[in-house]
Amino acid sequence: MKKLLMLALAFVLCACGGGAVTKGSVEYKFSDYNTGAEQFVNVSVELEDGKITKVEIDETYDHNGEKTTKKTLGADYNMKPASPIGKEWNEQIAFLEEALVGTDGTIEIDEAGYPTNEDVKAGCTINLFNISAAVKEAVNNAE
Repeated sequence: MKKLLMLALAFVLCACGGGAVTKGSVEYKFSDYNTGAEQFVNVSVELEDGKITKVEIDETYDHNGEKTTKKTLGADYNMKPASPIGKEWNEQIAFLEEALVGTDGTIEIDEAGYPTNEDVKAGCTINLFNISAAVKEAVNNAE
């Protein structure tokens, strides 16, 4: 009975235990292309065996003279009217975060910074130039 219990415990531990989990983050600095103001993309990732299991992306934003983040603003960022898919920035980033799970963090973009992958474009049409660089840097920083 004792051997059977030990065998069952070993099986559970092997089944639940995957590869090494690593975490990385970055505060990626860039200049806003409209105003030239200093802004940041903040990314944190968790990886297992080099694949993202969790990712959080947010971007600083100057809202009426106060720094906040686009996720914090939610609908107050007011991207929905200009969005070809009718989604706010935070909704598109939530879609992208989900799409990145299981990948190495590579985001395929064109020379202007927009997603080229049809699956990503279905839920995220924002410019990803700085975001893709920040995600890749966070993945590279993972320890």
